[in-house]
Amino acid sequence: MSDDAGLTKKFTFAGVPNTTKSEGTHLSADPTGQTDRICYASGRSAVVRSISNPTDVCVFLQHTMPVTCVRFSHDSKMIASADESGTVKVWNPITGVQLHELRGSSAPIRDLCIHPDAKFIIVGGE
Repeated sequence: MSDDAGLTKKFTFAGVPNTTKSEGTHLSADPTGQTDRICYASGRSAVVRSISNPTDVCVFLQHTMPVTCVRFSHDSKMIASADESGTVKVWNPITGVQLHELRGSSAPIRDLCIHPDAKFIIVGGE
């Protein structure tokens, strides 16, 4: 890909995970074990990337508030990410296409879990 200034995009590298003093950093790994992909929050982005190849990355940019946690579904075909506004977004980890948006809470969501049958998302927060 090239722009008008003659610059060529060769690689995309994702930002680093969010860190907050006195709080754990939420990382999630592909639960199927078929890939070495992890997911995490980075500012207002949710990131899915390969551990062995940092240029194999999908960055989800649809949150308007800082992302607090990101989790794979049981079969790793969906990702759920939550933010400070209490919004949960469900999206495809390969294409980055948003599938659903849910209002999980009126306060920041600190963690979430996708039920194995993918019919429920459990959220916890303030």
